[in-house]
Amino acid sequence: MNIFENRSNFIGTFEPERTKNSVQNLFKLAKEIREKLSKQGYLLDSYLSYVLEAANNTLLYEAAEKGFEAGSELQNLCYAVMDGSGALEEHPFYQTVKQSFDLQQDTYQERTTIMSLHSVLLADAFMEYATQSYVREQEAMLNILDDVKLCELYKKIIFLVDENLMEQLNLALKERFFIVPVVAGFMQGLTNDLLYSLTYRDSETSRQIFQLIMDAMSIE
Repeated sequence: MNIFENRSNFIGTFEPERTKNSVQNLFKLAKEIREKLSKQGYLLDSYLSYVLEAANNTLLYEAAEKGFEAGSELQNLCYAVMDGSGALEEHPFYQTVKQSFDLQQDTYQERTTIMSLHSVLLADAFMEYATQSYVREQEAMLNILDDVKLCELYKKIIFLVDENLMEQLNLALKERFFIVPVVAGFMQGLTNDLLYSLTYRDSETSRQIFQLIMDAMSIE
């Protein structure tokens, strides 16, 4: 079965089950909890404010853009190694790129072809490096929202109401407002940049990079 015969496998489809709770149902549940808290309903208001601000500080389109831009970072490292100027030597991934060039003798004339080839060969290792760096950056941003305070609010709330209700609310918040994790968006952005390298056509051979890579592979 060819999974790509349907365009939905490229772009996806609207799947209401991905957001099992509508916004209105979510806040009906929140109101139920707040009413049970009575005069301390302000605890839930503060809790919701923290979570919603966290959701709005992790923007998917920015994550994808940063992932795409990270691809240029890898390309610049490849060019720096090719030039042998010593530029970018302090970059944490520089030695990995240099090792790739040291291990492979390049016979192509086009600099862009050589850069694209190494970018593809280094794609998996760079994905791990860049994504871990991005996760650390995002965690640092979320620290501003004071997760300690968030946990304290949660404990105060479940002391007064059934924790099962708060677990339902947390799940509803996650399903509705964190539909696609920003890390996945970052990785997709970086992958989109990789696709430009894979489909680049070398003018000397008139072959695309993915073809050149397969040509050079040996099947054991």
